[in-house]
Amino acid sequence: RLDEAVAAGADLVLTSGGVSAGEREPVRDLLSGPDSGATESWFGAVAMQPGGPQGLSRWRAVPVISLPGNPVSVLVSFDVLVRDAVRAIGGLAPVPVERGRLTTGVASSPPGKTQYLRARRCDGTDGRVEIIGGPSSHLIATAARADVLVEIDAAATELAPDTEVPLWPLTH
Repeated sequence: RLDEAVAAGADLVLTSGGVSAGEREPVRDLLSGPDSGATESWFGAVAMQPGGPQGLSRWRAVPVISLPGNPVSVLVSFDVLVRDAVRAIGGLAPVPVERGRLTTGVASSPPGKTQYLRARRCDGTDGRVEIIGGPSSHLIATAARADVLVEIDAAATELAPDTEVPLWPLTH
């Protein structure tokens, strides 16, 4: 299928799933094997949650970005790592990161990883956001109700209510 995308004139190919550290990861295996046809490839973990496993490759001179397979991990990875590159290819400006204040605290965040929690803006509260759902990447229903991602710095393990945080507007 990669050859079909390249033949069709793709500027960029996005994949999801098959890039983790398991014994058999089909996308990683295809793009990083010795006879893969990929001229460059990197697969590894990014210090973020959700969305740790990622990949970058070049297939017949076309960039391939490989995202994790879990739906929330794909959403977060795309909006944080890929969205603005795709917008640039299309001649569009980046989506600016905003600032907001938490309505409630965050009890725990993994040390050493930037965490992205799904949230929604609170109407009439001057930039306040409410975290919805937990941090797990299988909670797709909370992602559907979210309109922003709250970024928690890798150095923070908890946040108090009313803490100012970066907000990544969701584009879904």
